Amino acid sequence: MSVIRFSASEATARLVFVAPAATEATELASKLRAAQVTYEAEKRRPLASQALLNDTRRSIELMRREIAACVADIALAGAVLDDPARGTVDFPGVLDGRPACLCWRAGDERVENWHAEGESHDRRRALPVPVAADAA
Repeated sequence: MSVIRFSASEATARLVFVAPAATEATELASKLRAAQVTYEAEKRRPLASQALLNDTRRSIELMRREIAACVADIALAGAVLDDPARGTVDFPGVLDGRPACLCWRAGDERVENWHAEGESHDRRRALPVPVAADAA
């Protein structure tokens, strides 16, 4: 299967679909972490409540499925949810004739950054500004 490569403007146009799913995944990831902490703390108690453990385990599984649905929704738009906790999304792109990841993070207004394939969002850099042709 071939990969669709986006320009920054094409990726930005997809944010109408991607941003809500990424934001939802970020919120769910935060709740998931809290539920996991609750579960582990309860599990360590000498007289742990089995009902609380069961309810929390079900909640954790539901949140995992909901995050997976967000991942699938973003994939349908041609992108990859790189890190649900941070709301980071990669769009396959090309920069200087080489494959690159055009990246977006929840809260960004548009896709303006990139990183090499295999690099993390911590290495993201601003996309080069296109040079306008001189009017003759």
